[in-house]
Amino acid sequence: EGVLAGEIHAIGPQHYCFSHVLTDLTIAVEPRFQSQGVGRLLFSEFLSLVKQERKDITRVELIARESNQAAISFYEKMGFRVEGKMSCRIKNIDGTFEADIPMAWIRNKE
Repeated sequence: EGVLAGEIHAIGPQHYCFSHVLTDLTIAVEPRFQSQGVGRLLFSEFLSLVKQERKDITRVELIARESNQAAISFYEKMGFRVEGKMSCRIKNIDGTFEADIPMAWIRNKE
């Protein structure tokens, strides 16, 4: 019986000036499959498809929660770079605030 271990997706903005961008990249891995390489495989396949089949895409964007340093480190290993910090953007359940960290993968000139 098939089980969905994870999924990854991003959207393309509707405006021409952003037509080279995929944004709001989201990845989710079923907890029982985490730390088993599923996320790395999803990212690798996603970026491979972008590189091979979407030559028009030169930038992929995501946002990570400041406190999720493991995710930020993982995204950096996948070729994303930190591009700033949106302070006090996330309100936590306890009323504290933290930043969102915008990150991007940019296609190398080939």
